[in-house]
Amino acid sequence: MPPKTKKHTPESVRQIAKDCLASSANLNGIVTLLDIAESGAPEVAHAAIASLHHVFSKLVASGALDVKRADGESNAKIAEWLRENRSHFLVLLRKTMVGPDHKLQITSFEKHIAVIKDATEHLNEFQNNLFIPLVELILSSEQISSALESKIENMLNQHDDLRFFFFRNAAKAMSGKSIRRKQTAAQDGAPKVQVNVRGFHSLLSKLRPAPDKPESMTMLCACSFTGVSDEKSTSLNRAAAYRRAFSECWLEFLRNPLPREIYRAILETMHQALIPRLSEPVLLMDFLVDAYNTGGIVSLLALNGLFTLIHEHNLDYPDFYHKLYALFDTSLLHYKYRARFFRLAELFLSSAYLPAYLVSAFIKRMARLCLFAPPTGIVMILPFIFNLLKKHPSSIRLIHSPGDNLEQIEDPFDFTQLDPSKCRANESFLWEILALKMHVIPAVSGLARIFEDSLAKPPYDLEDFMDHTFKTMVTAEVSSKKRKAIEEDPPAVNSKVNKAWLDGSLWVEA
Repeated sequence: MPPKTKKHTPESVRQIAKDCLASSANLNGIVTLLDIAESGAPEVAHAAIASLHHVFSKLVASGALDVKRADGESNAKIAEWLRENRSHFLVLLRKTMVGPDHKLQITSFEKHIAVIKDATEHLNEFQNNLFIPLVELILSSEQISSALESKIENMLNQHDDLRFFFFRNAAKAMSGKSIRRKQTAAQDGAPKVQVNVRGFHSLLSKLRPAPDKPESMTMLCACSFTGVSDEKSTSLNRAAAYRRAFSECWLEFLRNPLPREIYRAILETMHQALIPRLSEPVLLMDFLVDAYNTGGIVSLLALNGLFTLIHEHNLDYPDFYHKLYALFDTSLLHYKYRARFFRLAELFLSSAYLPAYLVSAFIKRMARLCLFAPPTGIVMILPFIFNLLKKHPSSIRLIHSPGDNLEQIEDPFDFTQLDPSKCRANESFLWEILALKMHVIPAVSGLARIFEDSLAKPPYDLEDFMDHTFKTMVTAEVSSKKRKAIEEDPPAVNSKVNKAWLDGSLWVEA
């Protein structure tokens, strides 16, 4: 019969660790602890992982893993053997991080970081070679639990040096320039790390950017930046290097094929969360221009970021207004982002130096859209058109009607022409406003009549019209009718509806 394997307990595991540290003759106990950590019950595996970290922490502090400083060939071999087993230990920790036990996942991550910290403080230089495989795992794994992701996020946000090396390593891994992979590329032709886009975006979007002041950094290890040089400067400027690492990580991530919901989420917040924090925001130009050229809601979401680059970073994009004109299509007023779009459009069209043909084209196109738009969209557009006419007096001629019989008037405006210089808006007039005066919704027909009055009245505050919904319009209409009913004199004779109304024959008994 084969010998029975010994059943280990947390106490026996801790005893093995004590024996390893008591005498170099017992160092083989490290192999035993590795086996227990990999195949033992969860409670025992926890104890084995904690014990292995304790053993390696003490051995690193004593210099037992320093091959170059070892005294004699025998000690050098022992040091090399210990380093190999520490590597096995880190591989085990990363394997456990994607295992089924969530508590063990978090313990393994904490111990992995602790091993890096011990080695860094002993050698007075951040041991990035131990950190790179962990970053690659976080970058690519789909088995990381939400609890572990939260732990990683907290750990990285708490320690600025750890987050700095995370950004740098992730960027290099995504681009195929990882230091570790360079060393193995000649042997196995290692490809770029395959990114788990959803998981990595969930983490990356929660990480803090570069600290504003280097002296305010919170370090995992006091010596973390020792020996780190910025590739683009002779001396390390921590703030500049940190900002560059953050930028390169995001730029490399944006080169991945992005699911539509992530693509939209990034575009929606890019002008606030990303552009101000990049070292060279103009590098986002291709990404934003591609998004702007996509059309539909993606183009709307790209507007903020693209305008920020044009306005604050001198991006030259000559087709900007042509693309903006094309965005005013029949689906625009059905998007939930329409209010945000019109806020931006108001800003884009506010310049007094825009040519008359361009302003007229936008006004005419918006007026035509009102014929297909829901009432909530129309009440947003009409004050917008009014303000544009006041801002650009050269376009006022559009409101002068050549006659009241709309059926006999030919309109040269070409709605299908997406080039504002060729749509012939200057030859047209706003007959659509006349049609809207007959709209069934009182709020719409009332607004359409603002063009009958003198344009000397002050511009409208568009914020008062941006967030209208059918509910707010109905509520406003009901309140208006109630006020009128209260203000009117009571009828001379009270009427009541006879029960026969329920049968379909309505008659009133006075």
